Amino acid sequence: MRRILLAEDEKFIQELYQKVLEDAGFCVDTADDGEAALQKASEQSYDLVLLDIIMPKKDGLSVLKELRIAEEKAPRRKIVMLTVLTADECLNTAMSAGADDYLDKTNLTPGQVVERVKALLASG
Repeated sequence: MRRILLAEDEKFIQELYQKVLEDAGFCVDTADDGEAALQKASEQSYDLVLLDIIMPKKDGLSVLKELRIAEEKAPRRKIVMLTVLTADECLNTAMSAGADDYLDKTNLTPGQVVERVKALLASG
């Protein structure tokens, strides 16, 4: 079973995405903030990390950079940014820092999120 870490501070979105991903057969752990995401990622191996950009304690860009640095000695996992900031410079920064893709939370249905996750995991 594929493991996903969902780092999202908005409880409604976190619970919604967790449910649809688990219903699709994924094992999903959640983190409410950036520090918790880093902690969980250091303790567990994940096939994919869904990472909100704007989070308390540590933002998604900082988490992304730290995860990529830590992976220099470990297998590379897929990291996908969750955002409403698709026209924002921080999305460009995330892609330059090693994000594999991004999901626009305002324009994708939960079903479309599941399909994008499946496609990303199928692509290696």
